[in-house]
Amino acid sequence: MGEHGKDSEKNNARNDIVGGLFFLAFGLVTLGYIISVDYVGVFQASRVQLRETPATLNSIRVRERRGGKGSVTFELETEYTYQVDGVEYTGTRLGFGETQWDGGRQRQQSRKSEVLSREPFFVFVDARNPSRAMLFNKRNGIITAPTIILTCLGGFFSLVGGFHLIRYARRSKERRAE
Repeated sequence: MGEHGKDSEKNNARNDIVGGLFFLAFGLVTLGYIISVDYVGVFQASRVQLRETPATLNSIRVRERRGGKGSVTFELETEYTYQVDGVEYTGTRLGFGETQWDGGRQRQQSRKSEVLSREPFFVFVDARNPSRAMLFNKRNGIITAPTIILTCLGGFFSLVGGFHLIRYARRSKERRAE
């Protein structure tokens, strides 16, 4: 094999290692982030034993928030109090795994109307940890489209990284066999 062939082979090997490690690391970090942020929350929410508890609605409003580049988001802000075993708690959570910034004006107004139409007013309390309550008992839809997309990207990058490292290992094995 000529000098040019050896250099080309070394470059290919280096590219396989660097590319493989980069893609594998990026994919694993992405998957780790998604698992820790979204899937663990969903798993915990699925195990929660909820108990409908009478509460008092202290305040509720839809707040407009302006972001960079002229973007506008809407937040449903709420505060409620409830009692469990004679202890009074204050809550603001909308739902387990749900963000407050996940809807347009109409969506948030609809949620506000839904809350105001409840008579009497109830919240859903985690029976194992009464300090955790939520306003909406909707567990479906917690895994969002960005979660699914990031999971797929993390898996894809992990596979590409693994492919590069396996290719490097095979080439190294072939070289040693020669």
